Amino acid sequence: MRLLEITEIVLFLEEEFKEVDKDLVSGLFLKPIKRTGEKLASIISKVEEYKLGADFKEVVTQYDLDEFTLANIQFGVGGCYMDRLSELNNKDNYWYKDCVSAGVVVVGLGDPYTVLLSIDDGVIYVVSVETSFENKLKIADTFSFLIRGLGTAFYARRKGREEEFLVLAKEYFGENSLTFWEEIVY
Repeated sequence: MRLLEITEIVLFLEEEFKEVDKDLVSGLFLKPIKRTGEKLASIISKVEEYKLGADFKEVVTQYDLDEFTLANIQFGVGGCYMDRLSELNNKDNYWYKDCVSAGVVVVGLGDPYTVLLSIDDGVIYVVSVETSFENKLKIADTFSFLIRGLGTAFYARRKGREEEFLVLAKEYFGENSLTFWEEIVY
């Protein structure tokens, strides 16, 4: 088994759900972005405002995360994903001060995890009710690696290859991240 490319994940999700009513599973597709001009400029502006880095910018300007969920991690909930980022990172959220102190922004939510992107280096971490911001768990080197890991985990679960995925996850994401990846793949 190998870590799937994002383009392969797009094709796998299309194939996996081709027989299902698209309205029921619309949030499970990773689609190429259809925004151009002003809307794309708005996304780029927000990425730069939050200082989210080139890798994150590349993913969010190529793929539509507006209502995307993958392997129990929800990115968008309808509407514009960049607006969702603003909501997740506004001062009214109880985690706001912790995020500022840790130099991270919330980029996705799952049960039980909150997915964080480091402003300094683009590294992806998670916290949960059991893991504080001081003990945040590194799960991927970049946002694109997170998407690739989640997509590959979903693929492995659907194909009954969970154990192979965990060997791969240890190699790509590190042994310390296995707690997260085990919960994602099983």
